[in-house]
Amino acid sequence: MRYLRWNHRLQLTYSYYGACAPGLEECAAEVLRERFPDSSIPLSLSGALVFETACSYDRLNLFCFNNVFRLIGRVALQKNGAEFREAREPCESRESLERFVRNTLRRRVGEDLISASAAGPGPVNQGFRVIFSLENTPVAVGEDLRGKVEDFIASYSGLRVNRSKPGVEFWFLLRREGAFFMRRLSRHRPWDKLLHQGELPPPLAWVLCQLSNPRPGERVADPFCGYGSIPAARLRHFPPAEFFASDIDRRSLAVTKAKFSGKAAHCCHINRLDVAELPRLIPPASLDSIITDPPWGCYRGSVSGAPEGPGPAEERSVGGLYDLSFRIFAGLLKPGGRVVMLCGRGNEPKTAAERNGFTLVRHIPILLSGKKAAIYVLRIDPCRETDLQFHC
Repeated sequence: MRYLRWNHRLQLTYSYYGACAPGLEECAAEVLRERFPDSSIPLSLSGALVFETACSYDRLNLFCFNNVFRLIGRVALQKNGAEFREAREPCESRESLERFVRNTLRRRVGEDLISASAAGPGPVNQGFRVIFSLENTPVAVGEDLRGKVEDFIASYSGLRVNRSKPGVEFWFLLRREGAFFMRRLSRHRPWDKLLHQGELPPPLAWVLCQLSNPRPGERVADPFCGYGSIPAARLRHFPPAEFFASDIDRRSLAVTKAKFSGKAAHCCHINRLDVAELPRLIPPASLDSIITDPPWGCYRGSVSGAPEGPGPAEERSVGGLYDLSFRIFAGLLKPGGRVVMLCGRGNEPKTAAERNGFTLVRHIPILLSGKKAAIYVLRIDPCRETDLQFHC
């Protein structure tokens, strides 16, 4: 399958492979359907979507994907097929990958597309390299086969080989669901080399903000902002009227403050506070949404009722932290306000939220750095919110 074709309306259509965190495929599909009504999704995988649209990459601006590739060729694996089959052992998978590569060369798949794909984003004068991958894990192939692939791409793209610091990457990816030949369009280093330990990847922070149903002029908070991924995503892509970012860790707050300047610094209030101290800073029933990623294990926070600034530390269980947080959130949110929270797997967030007057809107299990996690979208019960304000 080529990465572009002409549809029945004689409109140029591009085919892409978008990689996301496993579990976020439906969220990404919703964004595609909303932003590109012409789009179609012929294949949904764990942690990836193959989608087609008439929109070229320079106009996509899709922030829900970790990486976006332009699809040049694709073959579906058949369990009983003669050419490819579902491999049961790693050696069989590598043999299937090499078979796919050899057939791509033999059929000259994408020979009329590789040159066009070189004229995209990225410093093409720095050359290209080829990545071979099994289930998203890079693997080595025979040097002879690698050389033939490089010669094939070089002859049609006009690019030179540069295996160390290239401007362009071509990928051969084998998964249980199929084999893909594509060119990487997004350009950044791996997230684990760009982010601090525990810092949320920007695409995930973007999705959390998107799930809050953002609107202009809102007042938003992140009481466990850490290194500032969520406030950075919200202020950049969905500018609110005010954003309250807080945490008790001095080091991460210093990084967060360094991210904001100019107009963003005026509407983003960054404070070293424990979640229990938020009512001192934020008026009751004034927030439209809370988007946050609280600690997943034991939490050391200030003792409730401590004087100005974080007081003596006390250790709270994760269940106790959720209960305290939702009790605070219920008083700060407007009627119908939302909480979007990333948590480890377990029932504690839902139980604590319902106990404090919240209704579960959506629950999305995901994998984050190989660990099971979940996104909870919750809405404050308007009746309970009104009662709280009335008694106050």
